[in-house]
Amino acid sequence: MAMPLSSISIPVSVEVSVSEVIEGIFEIEGVLTYADETLSLDYQTSGLGSQKATIETSQWPLSEVREVVLKGWMLGAKIVLYPRRLATLAQMPWSSGEEIVLRVKRRHRSEAAALVAHLQQVLSERTGDALSSIPFQLPDANYGLTEIKGLVYLDEEFLVFEVGTGWSGGFRKERQTIKIELRALKEMRLDRGVLSDRLCVRPKKRDLFQVMPGSYKGKEELQLKTRKRDREHAAQLVYEMRRLRRTLGPTDSGHGRDT
Repeated sequence: MAMPLSSISIPVSVEVSVSEVIEGIFEIEGVLTYADETLSLDYQTSGLGSQKATIETSQWPLSEVREVVLKGWMLGAKIVLYPRRLATLAQMPWSSGEEIVLRVKRRHRSEAAALVAHLQQVLSERTGDALSSIPFQLPDANYGLTEIKGLVYLDEEFLVFEVGTGWSGGFRKERQTIKIELRALKEMRLDRGVLSDRLCVRPKKRDLFQVMPGSYKGKEELQLKTRKRDREHAAQLVYEMRRLRRTLGPTDSGHGRDT
């Protein structure tokens, strides 16, 4: 008898990054469970030739997940979870990117596909959620050795950037939150491209460039590289930003930074 989707467990393994290898971690295995609108991962970490560590648990409500996809590969599959906020990843000490990637063995692909399809249906029914966010990437710094990725979203009268900065190739990223008042923006627009889009943010002053990771000498706007699959949501973000800004009065400043 098939296990009900309201409560299902799937054996998974976590992709090990360069930072984990440096710390002596060579394997992270566990069980992903979905029950009562909550995703839980019970996992163990182990090093080369060492015994497995004590079981640890990471949990996050489905409401903290923006998107979930199943990616196929020759011998199995990957469940990829995209959080609505980078703070969700802080619950996972092994997380080095802006997503949660869990490998599933080939014999568990059918259960994984059923779970992902169910989660996608639940998420699609939750429209108009104020927690929506758009993943982006900024131009790499330090001659391509440093990656700058994050999420952008609206929070009342602020445009918020959650940014992760770290070495390319999987090293852990330093995360920070940067806010700018909508009244402190000249414009925000979406430039559509063939392979990807650009979410362009033009501030009235250069304060935003001074706190945003990367080099912006001579630049008048931030160009956030976004995925074509997020085009509709990015366009909605631009529309809502312009609508909210019209309701606000002018300001001479307005950026903040929380770390």
